[in-house]
Amino acid sequence: LILFSCDSEKSYSPRPQMQALTEINLKVDSSIQWHWMPCEVEMGAIKGLQARVKGRGGTSRRYRKHSFALELDESLSIGGLLSDDDWVLNASVVDRTFMRNKFAYDLFVQFGPNNLAPQSTFVNLYINNNYTGLYHLCHEINGGFLGINKYDTLAMVFEAPPIFYEKRLEKVRHPDNYYHQKYPRKEEKDFSSYLEEIRTFILQATDQEFAENIGEYFDLENLIDWHLMLLFSN
Repeated sequence: LILFSCDSEKSYSPRPQMQALTEINLKVDSSIQWHWMPCEVEMGAIKGLQARVKGRGGTSRRYRKHSFALELDESLSIGGLLSDDDWVLNASVVDRTFMRNKFAYDLFVQFGPNNLAPQSTFVNLYINNNYTGLYHLCHEINGGFLGINKYDTLAMVFEAPPIFYEKRLEKVRHPDNYYHQKYPRKEEKDFSSYLEEIRTFILQATDQEFAENIGEYFDLENLIDWHLMLLFSN
């Protein structure tokens, strides 16, 4: 038995008003492909903004609802987020709550002042005026977002490099870019040897060597926060 009581004379603050979600309409000449193609963006009072769009994702490509990468011709604030020209529209097909990614991003930033994660929000997406669904919008993680110094000749960015496997993977999304080098472009400067060195250290170092030298390869506080975030969000 649960009993509730309340003071009828006590005033309570009403819930804050829910803000309407931003609506984005992409105008394209055909269905969106897996390579960059031109489009126009409509969003509120903004009409005819030139941009490029493509489908994104690996295994999620098999789902009917696709995620997209959106590159605007000019930086723009969307949904109250910081202005940018590179955006990701995440379909969130696997996570029907639409909360895991946003929860993980927000939580990771709060773990420590040196942790970076995209700002994000939710939008309603239309393609050629046809409603496509609710999407999780966030900044793309690239050199600009990470504050990479372009004059630093050793600056590099990799996306989920497969460095923890003893055997080299036979099937990868881009065989000519095995470690998923994002910055600089691999054809401009190939940093694969640095990832090979890290992979060799992880797989072949003795326990003592690993304990003594792991801090030379990774920011340990950042790495611990990342692991905790995975445990909380999965």
